[in-house]
Amino acid sequence: MVRQILLHELRQQARNKIFLILLPLTLVLAVLIALTHWKQQQSFSQSQQKWQEKNEELWRSQPDRHPHRVAHYGSMVFKPVSPLNFIDAGVNPFVGNALFLEAHRQNSSSIKQFQFGASNLALGYPSLATLILALWPLVLITLAYSTFSGERERGTLKMALALGVPWRAMFFGKAFAYSLISMTLLVILFGGVAFLLLQMAASADLWLRFGALFFLYSIYCGIWVAAVVSVSAISRTNQQSLWSLLCAWLLAVVLIPRFIPTISQTLHPLPDRATFDVALATTLEKLGNSHDPDDPHFSRFREQVLQQYNVSSVEKLPVNWRGLVMAEGERLTSVAFHTHYNELHRQFARQDSLRDKLAWLSPYALVKLLSSRLAGTAAADFYEFERQAETFRYDMIQKLNRHHTHDIRFENDRQQKLDRHALLDFSGFEFQPVSMANNARSGVFVLYLIPWLALMLYLGSRRKLARSVI
Repeated sequence: MVRQILLHELRQQARNKIFLILLPLTLVLAVLIALTHWKQQQSFSQSQQKWQEKNEELWRSQPDRHPHRVAHYGSMVFKPVSPLNFIDAGVNPFVGNALFLEAHRQNSSSIKQFQFGASNLALGYPSLATLILALWPLVLITLAYSTFSGERERGTLKMALALGVPWRAMFFGKAFAYSLISMTLLVILFGGVAFLLLQMAASADLWLRFGALFFLYSIYCGIWVAAVVSVSAISRTNQQSLWSLLCAWLLAVVLIPRFIPTISQTLHPLPDRATFDVALATTLEKLGNSHDPDDPHFSRFREQVLQQYNVSSVEKLPVNWRGLVMAEGERLTSVAFHTHYNELHRQFARQDSLRDKLAWLSPYALVKLLSSRLAGTAAADFYEFERQAETFRYDMIQKLNRHHTHDIRFENDRQQKLDRHALLDFSGFEFQPVSMANNARSGVFVLYLIPWLALMLYLGSRRKLARSVI
């Protein structure tokens, strides 16, 4: 019986002009979005690679320089674009992809991949994720809002039940029909995505993410199919069904996802840029100035070093005193930056934790959260890039300070230079993205969608509730 109802519903849709227009239109739109973002992503990745190679070439071609000059000359590092970025861009439209590394300073990322203002992103960045998560539910509403309520208005629903057609068979037959339509869309789209990924050397981790995204979007579409068919089943008229579903879409896709960040930012506010910079500058001032020979902290540090080497003056040290000062100054400034940035990240973590809890209120908010994590474009991936870049920066500067300490004499310090060939020992920065194995929490979050799916199926398949509106 379920199979017969499923085939009947598909035949009805095959004769539906709206369906024959909307499905091809959705597919064409999806293909255009995917190809556009894929080409943009490839172009940006090639540009990044070009400038990374140019940066490394400039680093290797430096003339003989004093190590501290090299430290201030600095280096650039770039965050590679996730191969699944064209499916879900996550936070990438809002954050930078390039980072300048220099001595005594922990800079923020700059140079955004996507040049969009806040007004352009008000409804979300146009991507495959946006189309599937935000627009496809509207298509399902358009196709299926009258699947039960229309038959109820025509009187055919009561007639079918009187002939002995089980309510649940009818409900699941219709639900399976629209699930099949949704799965057809997803299979076509992800088949195209798989073809694009085959053009590159995709890792096992990437294919695992790809499969997890397909599974995630399938559950999400199943939730909306169950919701649309259930609302139609308990609505007396087509008008009541349509308006109820549109209000549910507006609440789940637009209002709740907009309120969740507002609530988290209100309960866990971040300092403005000026306040943060003033607090950081105040901390740095208290720590001491490595370029000031009379600074109290470095005066104490000098006494400790002299005692350690058992000499009476810095001129008698077996190493370069100024190199030791630069290394100590770098350590102090790094501690200051870590302290303030870690507090900022803890506040971000509190916001993210609250968002995770409130995402239960909307399947869209929950799936959008999981989608960016699976695509490798979430805020956590951006923080990991900056953390790895800072570790690389600190190691690079301290290595230069060791050259300053051991390869440059204290006498006539500033006029000496480090052999440029010593810079060839510095390895380039390679970002290591968070693997799926280390991001198992996202897999657990997928289970949180099951209650939504179960609730929608339970409401629509209840025989008592159906009888109350027939």
